[in-house]
Amino acid sequence: MKVAEAMAFSLLSCTVFFCLVLMRQGKCRPLSLSGTEVNPQRFRCPEDQFNPMATMVFNTEAGTIRALFAFPETLKEELAQTGTGIIGITTAVPGVDIILFFLAWFVLTTLTHGVWVPGGLFMPGIMIGCSVGVIYMDVLMYGFGGNVTHIGG
Repeated sequence: MKVAEAMAFSLLSCTVFFCLVLMRQGKCRPLSLSGTEVNPQRFRCPEDQFNPMATMVFNTEAGTIRALFAFPETLKEELAQTGTGIIGITTAVPGVDIILFFLAWFVLTTLTHGVWVPGGLFMPGIMIGCSVGVIYMDVLMYGFGGNVTHIGG
């Protein structure tokens, strides 16, 4: 029964994350993650674009964390290129993707915490925390008109 339980939760996790990517497959963004160690995933996007949800799901956990940390730098690059101080909606941090990604990680981590396989909570906690940080940045930027140039180093 323990093996069947672990297999069921594994199947559930894989299905949820892949369905998230399929739901957001048409939401391509311009490829502006240059100069970082991010491995952007195209997943049915044109050559010069990437899919943010696929980048977060199909990368390793370390790659996903790097991608989440790269979003403020991407916003800074966009502001520098436009020179207007206005961030384009098509290239901004994908708020819906981040929220869905956070909810999937939070719910699945909560559900699988009691499974007999010792999976740990350290990396899921980091993934959830990074997602909350980007959501918080979105709220500051778009809800309160925060300045992205003060974010990061």
